[in-house]
Amino acid sequence: MRHLVTVNAIIDAVAAATGLTRTDLVADRRTAEIAEARNTVFWLARELTDLSYQTIGDAVGHRDHGSVIAGWNRVAERRRTDLDFRVSTDALFGVLRALEGNKLLAASTVADPLGTARRIIASPAREAVRVPVIEIVAMARLIVELLGTTDPELSLTTENSDAA
Repeated sequence: MRHLVTVNAIIDAVAAATGLTRTDLVADRRTAEIAEARNTVFWLARELTDLSYQTIGDAVGHRDHGSVIAGWNRVAERRRTDLDFRVSTDALFGVLRALEGNKLLAASTVADPLGTARRIIASPAREAVRVPVIEIVAMARLIVELLGTTDPELSLTTENSDAA
């Protein structure tokens, strides 16, 4: 069965949930925080895709299959003994599965985020309320891709828009 969830989408989701960057997760650094997040990527990738351990490892900083297996085992064990960790990994799993089920992951890669942004800028009052969710997801992906998740301006804008 072909899944729409990709390792890249999983990396992005784990990075967003942990406050780390995509670069942190695929780089050679091995702090406890990064290793735990990377292991979570391994676990989610095995649970949500049909990819081999080696393919997952290649997508996450060219790790070998043994690293992926060991990371998956660590997460599986911690999920058995740590309720909070199990809840957080279940939440990530659920979000990724929901996005897959709604076809938002696939559709957001096809939408034209720059075209949507141009339409909104040209006529904000009319266009801002007419933008489909798929195009919003595509714009969000593009923004995160361009700015990264650690950009302070992006964090401030998100917090301020919630308050409005």
